[in-house]
Amino acid sequence: RRARIGSVESVGVSNDMEQRRRRVIHELAGLISTTAGQLADAGVLTPRDFHLPAIALVGASNELIVEWFTTDSPLTANDLAREIVILFRALIAGSRPH
Repeated sequence: RRARIGSVESVGVSNDMEQRRRRVIHELAGLISTTAGQLADAGVLTPRDFHLPAIALVGASNELIVEWFTTDSPLTANDLAREIVILFRALIAGSRPH
């Protein structure tokens, strides 16, 4: 129930809630971006600005989670997590800046 409230029902409720939702998105994206930057510093990833890919990953992950718990998906939580990891690897590790 909490996941549904946080991911679906809170969208558009109020300006304050929307600001809070955006802050959380940016906090999660900041964590992803910082981690990816550390991996780039260690030579594991190609150095680049990871901010936009991180924002995209938070949004994509959220939509996958919403799809999972609002449909009759046969996926388990572990299956869903595996799909999200694949998405992260494709966008962060597989990215090559021009």
